[in-house]
Amino acid sequence: MKPVLRIQNVYGDFLRAFKVFLDRVTGQTLNKIEWNYGDKTLEYYRMMHNESFEFPVALIDVQDIQPIDSVSPIARIAYGYKVSPHSTFLAENKTLQDSLTVDKRWVNLFFTVTINLEDAVAALNYHYMFLHNMPLDFMFYDFSYWGYLEITPLVYDKWDFANEDITNAFLHIDPTYRYPADFHYKQAPDPSFNTEERDRIAAKDDYPTLEGERYFAQIKLEPILKLTNITKQMEKEINKFSITLNFEAQMEIPQMLTRYHDDIIESIEIVIDPVATNHLEYPILIDMPENFMTNKNIQRGIMLFPDNFILPDRLVTPTAEPYLEIKSDINITANILALWAVEDVSDVSSKRFFIPLEHSRIERIEENGVFYSLRIYFDELIWFYNFNFNPLTYTKLILFSEN
Repeated sequence: MKPVLRIQNVYGDFLRAFKVFLDRVTGQTLNKIEWNYGDKTLEYYRMMHNESFEFPVALIDVQDIQPIDSVSPIARIAYGYKVSPHSTFLAENKTLQDSLTVDKRWVNLFFTVTINLEDAVAALNYHYMFLHNMPLDFMFYDFSYWGYLEITPLVYDKWDFANEDITNAFLHIDPTYRYPADFHYKQAPDPSFNTEERDRIAAKDDYPTLEGERYFAQIKLEPILKLTNITKQMEKEINKFSITLNFEAQMEIPQMLTRYHDDIIESIEIVIDPVATNHLEYPILIDMPENFMTNKNIQRGIMLFPDNFILPDRLVTPTAEPYLEIKSDINITANILALWAVEDVSDVSSKRFFIPLEHSRIERIEENGVFYSLRIYFDELIWFYNFNFNPLTYTKLILFSEN
């Protein structure tokens, strides 16, 4: 599942982090810092034409955003790159072995910083201050910051935050949440005014039970800055002094969230084609004799695991019988059973057992009339008390037809 990201806050996070950077460079001497992006044009006008603010004041004006490359995360995945170099681990559910990654792309953010000053001396001072603290026309790293990405579409009703081990996922209020209609108007002075609470389920809200909260994950971002130009404007006739700095920032923008589920591989079964001839040139270890592989009476096989071998402790319960438990319902009247076991498939000298089970005793276990398992008792199970069950163990129940 790859939902579309709401990333408008990513640019806002960068501008807030850049504000902290600007405060540090100027020694926190700027009385007001504002930015002009989105719907900030009125604030921009007031700062440029109204002297109600005490100088110096700064305005950050975003001019353009351009992608550095034309390859999107979707295109990379289409070409087979399931995880690209731009992918970053985001959050993890260790209980379910789920993880979230975010794929990013680089963009260029072009913006200017205009600082209005009181006199020419202050303009010269700030001009020197910036040239002294930043290289001109040269890319540099200076600060990093943390942002938040919403992950609600991937974890809502899927992760149990109360009972599962989850890292880097948090609940925060969504500022775009529409509260019930009565929330803002219950203090209305007009006694005839009344509203009804919004029915979120009937209104088909995406997350009606979260009540305005959304799940977010933190992501660390580190932009690359370049001061491309710095100019002074000194208009002594109208007593207006300012400095304009042109910046370019290369920053990674999150583009796509992906949820991966890791499956535990308990065993790998290698099927060897006895008809192929390439194994003659490149010999490999065959875990089952070739006459078994070509035996046309083999109907199917059932992979076995250590849990299928029930081996009671003979010192604690000396009279308890060991048995092989199979959870598949097998027609034992139409099939002949045999057990094939290899202690270590990588060692040609390891223990190997082929045990026909025609002489075994089989019990059918049912619970409330529903099949539960087959218990197979045979004397050779005593051999498995000293059997080394390890990840390279291969055990299989083979079903032969009687014909």
